[in-house]
Amino acid sequence: MTIKIKSSKLQLCLLALLFFSCSFCLNRLFADEKCSVVFLNPGGVDDIFFKPLTDFTKAAAKDLGVELEVIYCNRDRIQFVNNAKKLLLRKSLPKYLLLINEQNLGAKILQQADAVGIKVFLFNEDLVEKEKKEFGKPEMVYKNWIGSFIPDDEQAGYLLGSALINQAIKLNLHDEEGIINVVAISGAKRTLSATSREQGLKRAVREHKNIRIKQIIPGYWEKEKAKIIATGVLNRYANIHIIWCASDGMADGVVEGVTKYGKIIGKDILTGGVDWTDIGIKQVKNGNFVATVGGCELDGGLSLIMIFDYDKGIPLKNKIMRKNFTILTKNNLNKYQRVLNQECWSNVNFKSLSKYYNHNLKDYNFTINNIFK
Repeated sequence: MTIKIKSSKLQLCLLALLFFSCSFCLNRLFADEKCSVVFLNPGGVDDIFFKPLTDFTKAAAKDLGVELEVIYCNRDRIQFVNNAKKLLLRKSLPKYLLLINEQNLGAKILQQADAVGIKVFLFNEDLVEKEKKEFGKPEMVYKNWIGSFIPDDEQAGYLLGSALINQAIKLNLHDEEGIINVVAISGAKRTLSATSREQGLKRAVREHKNIRIKQIIPGYWEKEKAKIIATGVLNRYANIHIIWCASDGMADGVVEGVTKYGKIIGKDILTGGVDWTDIGIKQVKNGNFVATVGGCELDGGLSLIMIFDYDKGIPLKNKIMRKNFTILTKNNLNKYQRVLNQECWSNVNFKSLSKYYNHNLKDYNFTINNIFK
């Protein structure tokens, strides 16, 4: 009997030791029970696209009580990889990683984060087709990949292409054969958002007669590159009527390049971009851009809502969600004025969009009107 008691005490001691050892390991990995999120930001602090995206994400984190850390990579591929490595080697890991598949580097980082137990939410840039087949859906192959929120970049390219073509038809722009000639300045070659936007432009072209894409040139999201490309194609081709751009920043470079060449932007040559940046909105107002297509700069904050709900025990039913774009022209700028005013973002009630705070909410309603109601 005495031996049994001693044996039981020994077992209890071993169980207690095991419990405290596990607790120590968990504390080492996850510093606390807060909803801690690291956003591996491909851009820089003052990046024309990533600054507003980050500001909206920070506003969401503040309202929801999420502990958010932003790691900037300054659009540097090597820095993006190195910052990811440093993050995954930390003694105290975040619970969640908000990840963009920048230049197709996200898939490997997702795998590495999954291996160390960090839950990953992918947004803004989707996996390529090969990876989609390999990875399947969230939580299938990689259990810590909890969801994705991906913008419909094909739609963005289509909306911009259609607006530019319709304006060219309205202004009666064409060559002696009646053809509207288009040059497209795309993003980085390895970036799926750029190639998807190109596909959208091609769809817009197919829907119209007498439209010809002369060339698609990568501008790598850089204003100065786009400026050089614009002057180059005007020297190369006799009649260019549209210079379609995959981003506002590059379209801004086109405005400068076309003006420097001696053509009138908005009259001789039409352009526009994607992202709803401050400069894009300004160029729409003054008539230099036909349109800017956007809404995806809100996606970091909206992704954070879904992470927050997941952290509260609410499963993500639609593990891969698609986000539609909205086109802004001179005709509807006033309608979206509150959305465009970044000073109003801190007043957005993110809790009203959360399932945790709204138990009757079955599906997320991330329409522009509902976000800024």
